[in-house]
Amino acid sequence: GHMFKSAEFYNNVFVNTVDDKGFGMGDCEGVTYRNNIFSFKGYKVGPPEYWPSTYPKKPVFEANCYFGHEPTVNDSKKLVADPKFVDPGKGGEGMETVKSYQLQPGSPCAAAGVPIPDHGDHDFFGNALPADGPPAIGAHQPAQSLGAELIVVKDMFGAQ
Repeated sequence: GHMFKSAEFYNNVFVNTVDDKGFGMGDCEGVTYRNNIFSFKGYKVGPPEYWPSTYPKKPVFEANCYFGHEPTVNDSKKLVADPKFVDPGKGGEGMETVKSYQLQPGSPCAAAGVPIPDHGDHDFFGNALPADGPPAIGAHQPAQSLGAELIVVKDMFGAQ
């Protein structure tokens, strides 16, 4: 069994670029995955006894993006799409390398998440999260998610 009563995983990026390898994900009650990106080749998720498999049934999944595999998960707000990372596959050691998993302009993950209570006010990279409206899915809050409000303000004052 597990030693915790609940855990929340939100606004993360889970990537595996190795063919037919998954990542461990226990079938635990009290666990919630929201606004995460699951990007990997192959179809193996969870411990070996679940391979090939579906996502675990006991955790709650909501508003996650799934890419590179067919998600067999009960996620009513799931997004099955290429998240459009800046330079996928280049992540390594150090903060500069993880910037390759920021979202490009026009990513379907922008403003596609669900609000997380008491989530803080910045993403992993220090960008402001929207005070109102949905955040991005993943660890990066791209500027275009906030840009629509700025454009309206400029137009109100006649700025070009």
